[in-house]
Amino acid sequence: MTVADEPQRPRFVEPAAPAIEEEEHGGAWKVAYADLTTALMALFIVLWILNQPDELKASVANYFQNPAGDGILPEEAAVLKSPPDAAEGLTQPEPPPSRKTNLDEGGTLHGYAQTIFDRVSKANTGLAEQMEFAVTKDGLRISLVELADSTLFPVGGTTLNPKAEQLVAVLAEELHDLNNEIMIEGHTDSRSFDRGSDRSNWELSAGRANRTRQILEQGGVAPERIVEVKGLADRQLYNVLDPFDSRNRRIAITIMSPDRWDPDAEQEVEV
Repeated sequence: MTVADEPQRPRFVEPAAPAIEEEEHGGAWKVAYADLTTALMALFIVLWILNQPDELKASVANYFQNPAGDGILPEEAAVLKSPPDAAEGLTQPEPPPSRKTNLDEGGTLHGYAQTIFDRVSKANTGLAEQMEFAVTKDGLRISLVELADSTLFPVGGTTLNPKAEQLVAVLAEELHDLNNEIMIEGHTDSRSFDRGSDRSNWELSAGRANRTRQILEQGGVAPERIVEVKGLADRQLYNVLDPFDSRNRRIAITIMSPDRWDPDAEQEVEV
């Protein structure tokens, strides 16, 4: 088939826009109005600058002398100050705390669990897989669980093994910037001490929880943020079907939610 034999397709063109008749009057008034608003804006800026501290005035002058500068105001001029007479009789707000905001939303708690897990994984403690997270009625619970071939404490002892202590220290570095209160719980399995011993799983679980508290505080967590340290012995087993399961021996660190979560809203967090 030759070019001449090819079927012809209609060619579409955009319709021309209808012509708009020009207004009879000119637009000179718009230029005059723009000049007026520009002059008023310049006047207001000058009046505003005159009412500011000398440090800010110096910063503005420095900008016009060096427009390519870094644009950073002096520390004193970074916060605009009101004239002295305007502040009389008013209570000045307290400066905000340097710590992060509270973890008080479900999505934030889930995201923070992932942050903690990644931080511990990078620390190469070898114990990241022994961390379990859950959002409970109290907040975000971080459980450090013992395994048969990877313990946190020596048998019957309250001193953390070196890698377990390193893990808790990494947690402290991550937790010390938060405002949230912290609760620490110690748990054991159902193995009992020898008959006649003056110790029991109550003392053991409490001692392990207290040792965890000490490591957290040494890592920078403010003591006043730790509001509860308790030993629960074998009263809350991880595996109720096997009271001697190594996973029953664990430490639970809970980042408390300010408003306390719904008691029925517990859910596991997978990371």
